Amino acid sequence: KNPQGITLWQERKAALIHEGKLISAVFDRVHVIPGQSATVIDYKTNDCSLEHLKELYQGQMDLYRIAVAKLCGLTPDKVRCVLVHVRAGAIVEC
Repeated sequence: KNPQGITLWQERKAALIHEGKLISAVFDRVHVIPGQSATVIDYKTNDCSLEHLKELYQGQMDLYRIAVAKLCGLTPDKVRCVLVHVRAGAIVEC
């Protein structure tokens, strides 16, 4: 934790049940402001367009949003998910 109350998860593993299915995840980075919001940051090194990157990983990010919301006691709309396209030096909102 830091003085601003933000919690940082790095390479954190998690597993939980959602709608009868196991969600297993390793979060690259998550910034959590307890009781308020969270941001999931996932780094990708794919050699593809930003649009294709989003297509490839939107499902994963949707599950990560649900998992982080449950783990942090937030509603899913309070969890922002972004992909960092390392090769393009850009971020993609999911």
